[in-house]
Formats: sequence, structure tokens, C-alpha cells
Amino acid sequence: ASGILNRFTGGLKGVENIYTQHDTQLATTLDMLAKGKMKEASFPFLERPFKDRPQDVFVFMVGGVTYEEAKTVSEFNEANPAMRVTIGGSCVHNFKTFCKEVQTAVSSRGRAASGRARK
Repeated sequence: ASGILNRFTGGLKGVENIYTQHDTQLATTLDMLAKGKMKEASFPFLERPFKDRPQDVFVFMVGGVTYEEAKTVSEFNEANPAMRVTIGGSCVHNFKTFCKEVQTAVSSRGRAASGRARK
């Protein structure tokens, strides 16, 4: 039984907070931007090829930004002093506002699906 427990908890050694050990999509995108490896299929509006690494990057999240994304930008700025990333959004979500957004999206999607079924 202890072998099974070690298998599940062995990967947690040295992890400060298990709830923040994953990388956000924003972290992945900023990392690709810093390395000049943005995929043209995902970002067709970027000029190709990059002549220089961008110095100032502005990220705006329509629908709201989370504290985790703000933390991601702060950590990125610390690790990449040659780039300055600024993040903003239509609001800053907390648990309640995020759940409300999800509920609104789900209920509007349900109404749209039921409207298609009636036609």
C-alpha cells in the first residue's frame, strides 16, 4: 500500500502549492513569444519573421482576467527582464464572478441548442 501512496505523492516533493503547479495557456503563449516560436496557424496576424524580440507586450483578456494570469505575467516579467508584459481585461475575476460567467455561458449555450432543436 505504501508503494501506491509513494507513486501518487512522489511527484509532489518540492512543490510549493499543488494547485498552482500547472502552466496556464498564457504562460505557454508568452514563452513561445519570447522564443520567437509562435505558430502561424494559431497567430496569423503576427509579422513573420520576427526581426527582434518584442520589448513591450500588451495582453487584454476579453471576458476577464484571473489572479493566476496576473501572477503568470508577474513571474514572466521577473524571468524575462528584456520584455515587459502588461495584462488587462474587461474585469478581474474572483471565484464568484468566474462561476457566474460559466453559468451564463452554459445557459446561453443551452438556449441556443434548444432553439435549433425546435426549428
